[in-house]
Amino acid sequence: MRAKRGWRGPGLVAALAAGLALGAAGTASAQDGPQPDGWDGTNPFVCELQHAGFNATGAHPEADPYCVDFDKTHQNVDQLGIVEFLSLEPARVSAASPKCFYFQSDHWRSSVVQADGLTKLYEWDGHYFFDKATGEGGGWVTNFNINGHTGDPSTIPGMPASYGRFMGPGTGGVILRNDFPADANCAARAAADPNSIYARPRVLPGAAGIPPGPAGQAVLMRSGSPHGAVLGG
Repeated sequence: MRAKRGWRGPGLVAALAAGLALGAAGTASAQDGPQPDGWDGTNPFVCELQHAGFNATGAHPEADPYCVDFDKTHQNVDQLGIVEFLSLEPARVSAASPKCFYFQSDHWRSSVVQADGLTKLYEWDGHYFFDKATGEGGGWVTNFNINGHTGDPSTIPGMPASYGRFMGPGTGGVILRNDFPADANCAARAAADPNSIYARPRVLPGAAGIPPGPAGQAVLMRSGSPHGAVLGG
């Protein structure tokens, strides 16, 4: 007899929203709050993507931008892989949280029996980022499936409608953005040397909280913004 399978929508929402939560963490003081828009998952930063595998960090967690890829495909029950996965997540968050610029790629798979694909519960590939210089954060998923069948992230119970409109069968992504520097030190770094941080930099003169002049011409905006040009999308 096969193990009974199931999935919990709120848990998936929490996982899919991980990048958004990190990105929004420094934006609470924004007057109108972060506004959602579509995002295609493109890495906005100049960085080496560190392949951490099943480990808690990449080889150089001191990097900033810190860009890392995790293998999270052993969230099984039979080998207690889900327990190991949960034990590593706090260290991953701890390594990411202090960064000014963070991008994460990961690969999720949960199953009752690791070697039996018929017991698979959920699976997806995800990209997430935050940028404390601009108050932006985003999350994007693809190959999203539930119990081996293509799923639509927008239909997960608890998924905000403002996010769900940017999602569809098997894929979708959302960026939360603000037009102000969430962290003054990070904004100063971005203003001083944007080419060492951003893959596709554009300047926005006179950004809030950044002094005028060449040293302070500043904050990168994303595509679709009425304020500026494309950043990573």
